[in-house]
Amino acid sequence: MAEILGDLLKQKRDNFRVELRRKATEELFKQKRRTYTNNVQTQLTDEIINIWQMNLVNQNYEETLNEIGLYLSNSTVEYNLKLINKHEVYSLLLNIWNKQELNYHIIEQLLKIFANLHSHNVFDDLKLLQNEQLMRKLFQLLEMTSYQKIQSLIFFLLANLTGNDNGVKARQLADYEFCTLLKKMWINRQISFEIENIRQFCWFLKNFFSYDSKNVAGFTLREVKDLLPIVLECIDQNDKEIKFYSLLTLKYMCQAKEEILADIFNKLKMFNKLIDMQRKSNDEEIQLKILDIIASFAMADDQITTQLVNEFKILDFFLQIYIQPGRSKQMEFKKIILWGLNNLCCNQKFEVLQTIVQHDLIQFMQKDENETEIIKDVLEVIISVSQLKNTDLLKYFLMRGKIADIVMNQLKLKTSKIVMLMCLKIIHNFAFQIGKHSQYDLNMAVELFISKGLDKLLNQLEFDPDNDISLFAQKLTETFLQ
Repeated sequence: MAEILGDLLKQKRDNFRVELRRKATEELFKQKRRTYTNNVQTQLTDEIINIWQMNLVNQNYEETLNEIGLYLSNSTVEYNLKLINKHEVYSLLLNIWNKQELNYHIIEQLLKIFANLHSHNVFDDLKLLQNEQLMRKLFQLLEMTSYQKIQSLIFFLLANLTGNDNGVKARQLADYEFCTLLKKMWINRQISFEIENIRQFCWFLKNFFSYDSKNVAGFTLREVKDLLPIVLECIDQNDKEIKFYSLLTLKYMCQAKEEILADIFNKLKMFNKLIDMQRKSNDEEIQLKILDIIASFAMADDQITTQLVNEFKILDFFLQIYIQPGRSKQMEFKKIILWGLNNLCCNQKFEVLQTIVQHDLIQFMQKDENETEIIKDVLEVIISVSQLKNTDLLKYFLMRGKIADIVMNQLKLKTSKIVMLMCLKIIHNFAFQIGKHSQYDLNMAVELFISKGLDKLLNQLEFDPDNDISLFAQKLTETFLQ
């Protein structure tokens, strides 16, 4: 039973993280790949592509590239597949790029075309990234150009190449020592600080570091640390896109390398700045993302989480946000806080756990028992507390609030299988942990749940049509009621 519940809970947590990340990203910025667009609506035909091919062979570049760019500004998967499968236009474009002498206008046209072609995941992005000659020329151009538009287009292309990736393409880019190059360029002020360029740059970094638990490649700690100061500096910017992309990147960095949590935390000024920024921001999207990062620190080791609770009063900070009214995304704020609280409960120090269990946040959390959007998050916190080893804390937690009522009500409502399994797990944990140290035949936890009707409810659940629920109910009856 524990394995089944564990798998369901892990899936739920993973789904929550993915869903939260998806919602936060998509509400403002709909996709990881984008295209330069205009209002030209035309039909791409084989005849048109044959003319392009002939003109490119005849080195009639500028006019032909301009036409291709206009068509691809309304790029669709079908357009791109035509260019890949039926014609040699793409290979001709690569050959032009590799020529030694190209004017900036042609370079700009090619970058736009490549970015738009790779805005759909039908081209082999990795193959392009593995083209060392092409990439070296791209990096040299990025470093040497004085044209902000060219730099923006390069970041735009790289963002499309690494978007929607499992890490392999980002790893390929990193293998060119690209993180070191960006660090050097930033220090030497070679990256244009024009707002549009920084937007494209930060959008690229977001895609580059985009974290996936299935990431098969990953980054080295040095690579993450090379670019961390840049991301922290960009978070300070007032532009919403720059700030939002940078906050996402910071979150991905912390997920990719947990050592980054300690690195930021040791910069107390930076951590305090995040808290201050969250409090002062008037934008809910920004508030949510900063809160998400702050809550991530609860995943760190006991030393950091102890400081969070004792020195930074993170529970007071969470409570202030939890009870704040009038937000359109109220439940998303609460979900993040409950996730952070759940992780804090993994701390092994008695004083920290005592502070958590006795905090008012626990009481306010229980008032949300009827909120279907977050009841599973509330139950996850209760499960974490129910696994504590200290009997006095368990009894205090169980008796102070209305934990037994919440658990029993959810079992009676039968809202979902996972909620019911979570509730049965909570009963098992309290009965087992308290019973281990009980001097009586019937321990306090079991007695409390029986007073709420547990024995009758278990009799019903033993005949539940769901096999997992019926088996769990039978196990509880046999272990604690017979």
